[in-house]
Amino acid sequence: MKYLFTLIFVVAVVATSSGQHLVPGNTDVVGLSAESAGSMQLVESGPNSFFSVGSAYYATLTHPFLNGTLSNFTGVYFLQFNDRGIPRVGGFISGSGNLIDAFSYRGGLTIAGRSGADLFPSGGTPLSIGTAGSMEYLANYDQYGQFRKIVSVWDLDLSQYPQSIVTMDERTGAVYLAGVSAEPYNVKGHGMIGTEWQQYFYLLKFDSDLNFVKAFTAGFDLSQQSGSYIQQSLTITPDAEGNVLVAGSWDGGGQPVIAGDTLTYLAHDTQGLFAVKLNAAMEKVWLKEGVMWGFDHKTGIRKGFAMKNGDVVLTGMTTTGYFQLGETVIDYTGDVNGSDRYILFAMRIAPDGVVQWVRPIPTMSPYWGGEAPLYWEALRWHDEMLYLTGEFREVSFDVADRLLEKLYYEGIFVAALDMNSGAEQWGYSISSDNAEIYGVDVDANGNLSMIGRTGAIQEYEVMGADSVSGANTVVFNLGLDPGGKPLWYNNAHLQGLGSGLYDGDMVMLRDGEVFAQILKETSDPLLIGDNTLDPIYSTSVILVQLNVNNVLGGRLLNQQGEPVFPATVIAYKTMPFGAYPVVDSVKVNEEGIYLFKGLYPGNYTLIAHPNPEKYPDAIPTYMGGFTSWNAARFLDLLMDTNTNFMDIALRELAKLTPEDGSGQMLGNVSYSDEASAKGGAKGTKGKPYKKASILLVKKAVKKSTLADTLIAYVETDDLGDYVFENVPDGAYTLYVDLPGLPMAESYDVVIADNKMYGLDFEVGIEEIITTGTVDVEEQEMPEQADRLRIFPNPGNGLLYINLPVTGDYRIRIYNTVGKLVDSREILSTAGLFRMDVTGLQNGMYLLEMEGNGSRRVARYVKR
Repeated sequence: MKYLFTLIFVVAVVATSSGQHLVPGNTDVVGLSAESAGSMQLVESGPNSFFSVGSAYYATLTHPFLNGTLSNFTGVYFLQFNDRGIPRVGGFISGSGNLIDAFSYRGGLTIAGRSGADLFPSGGTPLSIGTAGSMEYLANYDQYGQFRKIVSVWDLDLSQYPQSIVTMDERTGAVYLAGVSAEPYNVKGHGMIGTEWQQYFYLLKFDSDLNFVKAFTAGFDLSQQSGSYIQQSLTITPDAEGNVLVAGSWDGGGQPVIAGDTLTYLAHDTQGLFAVKLNAAMEKVWLKEGVMWGFDHKTGIRKGFAMKNGDVVLTGMTTTGYFQLGETVIDYTGDVNGSDRYILFAMRIAPDGVVQWVRPIPTMSPYWGGEAPLYWEALRWHDEMLYLTGEFREVSFDVADRLLEKLYYEGIFVAALDMNSGAEQWGYSISSDNAEIYGVDVDANGNLSMIGRTGAIQEYEVMGADSVSGANTVVFNLGLDPGGKPLWYNNAHLQGLGSGLYDGDMVMLRDGEVFAQILKETSDPLLIGDNTLDPIYSTSVILVQLNVNNVLGGRLLNQQGEPVFPATVIAYKTMPFGAYPVVDSVKVNEEGIYLFKGLYPGNYTLIAHPNPEKYPDAIPTYMGGFTSWNAARFLDLLMDTNTNFMDIALRELAKLTPEDGSGQMLGNVSYSDEASAKGGAKGTKGKPYKKASILLVKKAVKKSTLADTLIAYVETDDLGDYVFENVPDGAYTLYVDLPGLPMAESYDVVIADNKMYGLDFEVGIEEIITTGTVDVEEQEMPEQADRLRIFPNPGNGLLYINLPVTGDYRIRIYNTVGKLVDSREILSTAGLFRMDVTGLQNGMYLLEMEGNGSRRVARYVKR
């Protein structure tokens, strides 16, 4: 990652109150006066909406969007909310009391459930269970909550009860069901599976319309009578190329057969591990096997993440300090702090099965065979950051060379890893006399929020101690920025300080909106901050939007101090990777005043866009009066910041006329194929970048600021094209200004009564580079002076390197874990050197060039 924050003035705005507690914004309650409340979860269905999905048994279910009141309800219900916490649609499937999982694809909702009775979906036709004793089903609704389809997975006998897990491919909407069985099952629309196995695991694939596609099975054949069995806890990870990775474990002395390969016989005190990659036709691509010492169902690989380049990151846990899969080994058995301990781990595997890196998070807690398993969770932010969070007991440990201390008996931690290298970025911890995690999520900017349960006393790193005297159950909600800095927290507890808060979940939308859901099985009111929530139902699910009370405002003035109107002010929230997202925008009133209310905590910059018809010479201007984000002022906005003095002085610049000169510069700005992958045109260029700011700066003899030497400003049109006309003779530099993206390269152009064509730029996911072919100097920025010029990048392995002068050179290529994978020594004349590295697997590499007394490095992506 590159951080070229030159000339940035950071303004820390002090909050008006010293508290860290947020108060609830909108709330919504589902009455569940029930014999038993089931599982529940929040599912993000787009940047500005989410579903709340839950189940109940013999409940009086009460909500305006669920037909008002449903008596004696057993089944699954759902509600969709917008980013203000207002319900938009609702629905239910009665007859099923068991929610397996729920997912969203293209804004809709897919529900996987299990039932022992006929199903009656709202808005759809009933689904009969027939003569079977159990049914697993899939159902989906569109983004408007309208019923689309419901299907039964199996044709079962009366005594058969599958216990499948379900995963969705978020890229295609395909649904995978997986499980284990010791008897054949009849898949509806396919036929019997498992007839050749004594005990086996199955993987069923359905498309996004819930049509059956393919089945895969593997296990112990009928000739083996070993009593071995495959664990139910399989991990299913669809990758970005239409394949799927299945990971699991088995116990006993048998030898399972997977896609024709017989796995190794195990000793009595070990578990076998396997990871098999299947293509879209459910055929084996590769297979890895391994072992884990000990004999415990809590261990193994439990969650996977598909990356855009086809790699997969797997996460899991060992309770013995030992884990081995293929050539990868984690061994803490000789370490007094590692043997017989819960150790969380993550690894990244390339498409060909080669492990790129492995990272253990050791000594979470000692392991005793009879104790309850420690909860842990993993989630990722883009392909950049992997967040691992879990519980730990009795032992403090280090993450990123920082001690995560635990003052009380139990703790909760967050560890942030770089997904490209596996390196630890930061760690954070909470401790209490008891601790439990309910849910965790991340927004578009990498901010993390988690909800969980603690005791009366909690210790937060950085923020210190907090307590709710006398409480038996406290539900906390904590926000952390991408660097691990606490943004806010709040506590919720019962007014009577007793127990009765049993479950929860949370979701964080694109712009940071946080929603927490809590199951309350008591009539005692719920207290959050200074608010009392008093649902009338003895059992209820309470959805709370966490509110922020901040105010950020100021005036937009011209250079004469006069108000500028009409105009719009846009808030950009910083993030550690890529272009900054627009979080909000407000109109300026006739007095030039703008006002933001309720921006979620984070680091921001503002930019003003005046009306171009009234202010034809105006330039979009950042807070601080600058025209470039490299020079813009930034501020840390807290949840209760209250300031109205952030004035913006608008910059204006008269258009160049024929009297100024006759030169002309033309070019184009487009996304790279990688940056425009979602909906972008493919080919030699990505989709056009519309309304990009292009700055023309005259090179001064004396050192000057960018603002002092600005000559002209234009924006790209709908095709990404731009043109400067009437340019006077002289030497210039061209810049593209996009908030958050550094200029890795720019053009130095000399105009002498001429026209310059092809001054093209490409906007990648990390930086902006030049792509033109005109005879002008491609000037590397000072911050990128040691950058090696490689193109095309990304590429297929046939690349060109620009060698500055004639001489002897050595080029070395390293993978993401620092291993040397290629080395060349060449004698070359100045110019382009062609290099073939098509034999390398797809992924990211570091190229190092040494020669003629200089050393330059660059990143290269092969795909």
